[in-house]
Amino acid sequence: GWAARGEGPRLQMPRPLLAEGAPFLGSAVLAMANSAALPYLGARLGVGQSGYVAWAAGLGLRPQQGIDLAGRVLYPAYARLKDRAEDLGRAVERSARLTACAVLGAAALLASLSEPLILVVYQAKWLPARGPLCAYALALGLILLYLVAARALLALGEAARILKINLAI
Repeated sequence: GWAARGEGPRLQMPRPLLAEGAPFLGSAVLAMANSAALPYLGARLGVGQSGYVAWAAGLGLRPQQGIDLAGRVLYPAYARLKDRAEDLGRAVERSARLTACAVLGAAALLASLSEPLILVVYQAKWLPARGPLCAYALALGLILLYLVAARALLALGEAARILKINLAI
């Protein structure tokens, strides 16, 4: 048929699309590799301790959903401003400040109320997870700055720079 004669459809990726897509996918692969750390922790710390860490990560990083939701709005807004550097800079600063108020407030509340929360909702046997829970909640400050900056870099077409940052982290 047509495939044997070489008459079928041809897939050709435009270079600019490939240049941006490959680093973007590379960052996604790194994110998946990071999530594979739990089996390693289980082998190093034991099943019980790694369970505490997994639980703490799941709850402590929950406010990150606010950052992700904001990012879905921020990316197109940043993309519209990519040719106006001063306006883009102000937009990134303003959105980082507003997102920080909401997310860091929730993270600080979670960290400061972690012990009563664990005792009331999960019982005393989960108290060993308090340290990792507070660490994850407080790490949201760094995650927040990174994700806001990453959305701006993506809007500027700098996916390769984000991949380099991810590799360095």
